[in-house]
Amino acid sequence: MSIKIEKRTKPLTVNPSLTLLYGSRKAGKTTMLGKLAEGLVIDTERGANFITGDIVSVNSLVDLRDLVTTLLDNKENGNEYKYISIDTINKIVEWIEESIVEVHNDNNNDKIAYFGDLAFGKGHGMVREKVNKLIDTFSKLTPHLILIGHNKLASAISDNSTIVDPASLNLTGKLKNMIMAKCDSIGYVFRDGIDDSLQVSFKANNALEAGSRCEHLKGKIIPFEWKNIFK
Repeated sequence: MSIKIEKRTKPLTVNPSLTLLYGSRKAGKTTMLGKLAEGLVIDTERGANFITGDIVSVNSLVDLRDLVTTLLDNKENGNEYKYISIDTINKIVEWIEESIVEVHNDNNNDKIAYFGDLAFGKGHGMVREKVNKLIDTFSKLTPHLILIGHNKLASAISDNSTIVDPASLNLTGKLKNMIMAKCDSIGYVFRDGIDDSLQVSFKANNALEAGSRCEHLKGKIIPFEWKNIFK
């Protein structure tokens, strides 16, 4: 079987298929989701009560599985959302961690209180596997999946160190790195210190994890407007 080599004269896509937007709580991320036309907001933290649009509140992994079934049915009938936003990925991870503990304790005599108590890092691996599967599942339901997350502030590695642990998504290291590696664009959402306007940075530096594969976002700090992110 021969493999066809494609001579490509332009990119197949311009806009990010998987986007991570993270920042401080109540910075305005959820408010912006309400302004995204043709989008569905999956609200996991009851933060979408003050916005309009197509919104579904989910309170557990069971709710999330039921939602997937509904969205699959809708897609088969030709009704697909152009954008789906998960607000927030942090809460989804929390549910997954709790479910691992619950399932283990239901099936074993040696009870645990924390998923990380499983031997040889098994719990952390299970979390990564389940989160990865969840993201892949929702990515198949929409052309553009947006993950909303809370941030971890930049800080010095130690009191006597000049090395900075950069501001990033507030999740554990390998899990955070896996999610970021999957994303086409990673933006840090913040308020401008001068006029309080909402900005998003796709420009990484020693104190911030961000970036994009998209030419119109790569290395940019831009006003947070959807027309600036999705051309």
